[in-house]
Amino acid sequence: MKIIVDKKRINKDKIIIIIPGWKFPEIVFKEFKKEIPQEFGYIHYCYSSDLLNSDPQSTKKNCLRLMEKIEKDIHKLNKIKKRKIYLYAQSLGGIFAAYIADKIDTEKIIYIVPGENLAESFWKSTQTQDLKKEMQRKGHNLKKLKKIWKKISPDHHLKNHAKNAFYLIKLSIHDTIIPYEQGKKLIALLKKRKFKYELKEGFLPHSELCLFECLFPQNSINFFKEEEKN
Repeated sequence: MKIIVDKKRINKDKIIIIIPGWKFPEIVFKEFKKEIPQEFGYIHYCYSSDLLNSDPQSTKKNCLRLMEKIEKDIHKLNKIKKRKIYLYAQSLGGIFAAYIADKIDTEKIIYIVPGENLAESFWKSTQTQDLKKEMQRKGHNLKKLKKIWKKISPDHHLKNHAKNAFYLIKLSIHDTIIPYEQGKKLIALLKKRKFKYELKEGFLPHSELCLFECLFPQNSINFFKEEEKN
């Protein structure tokens, strides 16, 4: 795990937590972080690609470790002084954001191509079929995986504190990495729980949309800046 912090701005009253997708390199967020206004600090969490692997229990342990690390870091900041927390999560990063939003009061959350259920997203993803086959050889199926990963899945969270945030969700109708239907299920869940959200849909495929949002982040930055939407 690598954590990137602008030490000159970590004492700001507003902090953006950046959580990338699986196998998404640190360098692509360079432009995003450059565009973050001076009144915001940020913490960028980078994790190894083997966080998600063919061992369901290992993946669960890895995810919980990162979730709890982010939660602990934010609590430490809030002990020094109360902050306004903003979450920016892409793809797999959405599972961490869902967990954090439930544990800590959050102002706004941006989800780029998220899913509602981790096991279903993994099982149907075009990017994880090799890992899926390894799991199947070890006797796992979707039903078992849902049970093992329940504690780290977005649909298990997004309750409690999470209902107080305002959400911006961007989906790709051509998404096969986290299937589009999974994104729509997440929207249905937010709607059912009467969360405040704004939905934007586009045509770029999953990875291309994540990259585009990093290279041209102004829409996301503006969303965080517009306090009146809260």
